[in-house]
Amino acid sequence: MASYQVRQRDPLLDQNTQAMLERRGRELMGAGLILAGVIFALMLMSYSPEDPGWMVATDEPAQNILGRFGAAVASTLIIIGGMGAWGLPLVLLAWGLRFVLHRGEDRALSRVVFAVIAVALGSVFAATHVPGADWPHSFGLGGLFGDTVLGALLEVTPLGAAMGLKMFSLLAGAGFLAMSLYVCGFDMRELRAIAHFLLVGLVVSYNSLLILVSRGASGSAQAAVAMQDRYRQHREGRAAVAEAAVRDDPVRYGAARQGRVAGQASALASHVPATGAKAAALSFLSRLKPLSGGSEPEPEVIEDYPQAYGRPASLRADQLRAAHARHEAVRAEPMRGADTLRAEPRYAEPEPAPARTGLLARMPQLIRRAPDPESELIEPALSYAASNTDGPSDER
Repeated sequence: MASYQVRQRDPLLDQNTQAMLERRGRELMGAGLILAGVIFALMLMSYSPEDPGWMVATDEPAQNILGRFGAAVASTLIIIGGMGAWGLPLVLLAWGLRFVLHRGEDRALSRVVFAVIAVALGSVFAATHVPGADWPHSFGLGGLFGDTVLGALLEVTPLGAAMGLKMFSLLAGAGFLAMSLYVCGFDMRELRAIAHFLLVGLVVSYNSLLILVSRGASGSAQAAVAMQDRYRQHREGRAAVAEAAVRDDPVRYGAARQGRVAGQASALASHVPATGAKAAALSFLSRLKPLSGGSEPEPEVIEDYPQAYGRPASLRADQLRAAHARHEAVRAEPMRGADTLRAEPRYAEPEPAPARTGLLARMPQLIRRAPDPESELIEPALSYAASNTDGPSDER
């Protein structure tokens, strides 16, 4: 038999175009799954036990977003699966995102078939929890299916009801988590990437927290230093104001200067070794007035506060003593321009001839009468202006 060779026809679309169309088709399928997941989530979110459904017959309008159809579907899912029914929109959204992002969409058929088992484990896990006060149904959070399976498991367990409930809650929760990850298409590589991302995020968050704490501590330290500087400036300002106030008061300022002069005199006199010379130096230095190097002494202001016009002001005792001290200091004022206080040198007196120690030599001293002490000359206290006033001229 003769055979005829037939030439193969070229494909209508090339490989690149076919791959592009396949990718766009998967993206459209993913968008449809995302839309279906959002619709299921809205139905379950707007569920109301008073809506008409398979178990409820009423003429009231449905409160569900999708109307009577949405109310019927949501009522069926909640009554059978309880809160485990939320696993359906979760699976739909997960695979919709995988198809849109092209991440593991080839594993869809081998994983989605176990979605029913994941939803059942979610119902059992929800049934192990106590419903809140706003739960309107007579069954638990796991629906009729979750309550039935949990009750059967508690009957066959040898443990008590409380211990068995905790154990089944732990097992059902772990199984639901593992089955949900498997049904949603996760593999070990993706799980390791997620764990690495969470670990890095934890480290970065901890580092950011430490940086913020260190910045706050440095800011607090700078604020403390600035506050200390302000306090020191305030203290120095108060000291300057107090010193200015003392200078404005002539009585207090004169007493302070006399105290400084007395301190300098005692310091200088402490270096004089001889007893008689030391007493003479003390009597001389007590009348000295300190001078700054090469500058004229500042005249001290003596303010008189008259009580009335035409009558002299009454002088206080401290003002009289201060005026007398200033008068004595002016009279004993040393040469101007001296930087330090100096006393005139005193030479030691020649030692007298040794006295005779016989009885006849001491008789005149025993008979001689001690001389009367001389009376002390007391000069009246004059003011600074009166002591510096020139006397009358010779042409008077």
